[in-house]
Amino acid sequence: MALLTIQGVRIGCRSLRPFLALLFGCGFSTAASAQAVDDAFANIERIQKQGPALQRAMNLARAKAISLNGGLGKYMPQKCMFSTKLARQACLVEASDARFAFRFAGGQPGWEVAGLSPKVITKVEISSDGRIFLQATNESVCSDLASLLEPICAPKIE
Repeated sequence: MALLTIQGVRIGCRSLRPFLALLFGCGFSTAASAQAVDDAFANIERIQKQGPALQRAMNLARAKAISLNGGLGKYMPQKCMFSTKLARQACLVEASDARFAFRFAGGQPGWEVAGLSPKVITKVEISSDGRIFLQATNESVCSDLASLLEPICAPKIE
């Protein structure tokens, strides 16, 4: 049974169904409100199950990006890849039954704190259980000066 925490109190989701049916029942048919409640609980349960897999996927994606870009001595991913809160996970671009996909900037250590531009954008895909690396690609970030000096600033794919 899924548990919902409201102001520090854990409540079994199934025990809330009658209350939510009354709450959502105003202006809706009983069948429609019951379906809305069922959908809401299914979504809560999916998010609760996905949480640990999402954290594993984020950790694996970050580690793989660091490795592909030369290690922590040369590369630091964007700070959103170190977040543990769902609301701060700006790097997550897809969460499906098939995979998690992350897209984030990176550069030399300290680039973000110093206000420097990133050097690369990395996209990493991890399996939906968060355990298997699927693929990663890097795109070079072309600054205005670099594009003037180099005729072609093409994406680098690994």
